[in-house]
Amino acid sequence: MAPEHLSSPEGPGSLANGLDNLIADNEASYHRHTLRIQTARSISHSRDDDDIDFTSDYEMSSASSGFTSLEAATKYHVFENGRYPLPNDESEQNREEIKHSMTKVITGGALGMAPVGDSPQKIIDLGTGSGVWAVEAGDYYPSAHILGVDLSPIQPYFAPPNVEWKIDDLEADWPSAYRNTDYIHGRCFVNTLRNPHKLVVSAYE
Repeated sequence: MAPEHLSSPEGPGSLANGLDNLIADNEASYHRHTLRIQTARSISHSRDDDDIDFTSDYEMSSASSGFTSLEAATKYHVFENGRYPLPNDESEQNREEIKHSMTKVITGGALGMAPVGDSPQKIIDLGTGSGVWAVEAGDYYPSAHILGVDLSPIQPYFAPPNVEWKIDDLEADWPSAYRNTDYIHGRCFVNTLRNPHKLVVSAYE
């Protein structure tokens, strides 16, 4: 059954209007998130070289940060020996944003389909990437603590105060910080895992 705001007895025209409205909402969300990223990059470039922190690591070279490498002008991460097979440059981040918007069209605008209730207090976003899902979840669940975990430090500096980023290998043993979580979210990253079964077991422990 189609989501309520996409279904109407008035026929296909109303359905098309509903889709148009949903796509417009997703585009607005995408532009807000993109502005956060662009602002963070601007601040990063304006910092002095000796004032290095997590934010400025986004734009640092592999020689100084150990997080990224350049191959044929395409940026890849090198944390954990560069195990992630896809690039983490701006084009790839834009692709992730578009994929997020497409997924929300499919789900009728919902961030997820799991029955987590109205007020989950601890949420982990596995393979958070550019952080767009975690940022929206932070806005949607203001009382929850959102932890976005990824191999690449490409998340925006500006995020809701209840959103935190962690650079980590999800296939390693999970720390205690990941336990007792109300909602563990992950999508479109199984192809990057060496042992998906281990990750699922860790999530259910």
